[in-house]
Amino acid sequence: MVAHKGVHVILEALGRAVLGPVELLVIGVAADPEYARRLRQLAAGIPGLEFRMYGAYSPAILPLLLQEVDCAITPSQVPESFSITTREALVRGIPVLVSRLGALPEAVSEGENGFTFDHDRPEQLAALLRRLAGDAGLREHLKRGARKTPVLTATQHAAAIRAVYQEAVGLSARGSTRRRFELDELGFFYAELHKLAG
Repeated sequence: MVAHKGVHVILEALGRAVLGPVELLVIGVAADPEYARRLRQLAAGIPGLEFRMYGAYSPAILPLLLQEVDCAITPSQVPESFSITTREALVRGIPVLVSRLGALPEAVSEGENGFTFDHDRPEQLAALLRRLAGDAGLREHLKRGARKTPVLTATQHAAAIRAVYQEAVGLSARGSTRRRFELDELGFFYAELHKLAG
């Protein structure tokens, strides 16, 4: 749990949303004690908020931690390449709210299994939270959508990327207009991905 993961954005949004009683569970080790202190301070100023920080956990207890969660929020402030947390929520039928950065929106079918918001606009997240809090039918619709979401494992994702590079290498090898360094670069990426995928 570090600042660029954006937990403070959730707290800013909750402060704006004025939802009444609400629970926020933050899962992960607080790498920066000053940031954790800042989060607790922000949370203390939000009426009706029960704020809990759950530190390190084993993957085996994640289903227990997420058992009664209405939505998972990934408010990252930097572009993410692959969000394991988002996919962990979706496979458990938990709708996701994610910032519109990097590959995060790729996991979201807007209005079907979750929503996206601008990473630096907590008022957008606040509006989404108010909408979810006030509409039980929407929450159920999103939960059904989350359960139906096809989710690739990290290994499947790496294999898909490897296939793209393999195709690019094949195309480069056939094309005479490609510069040699491009072919060498693609070959390097393909070899590295092949090692990762095993």
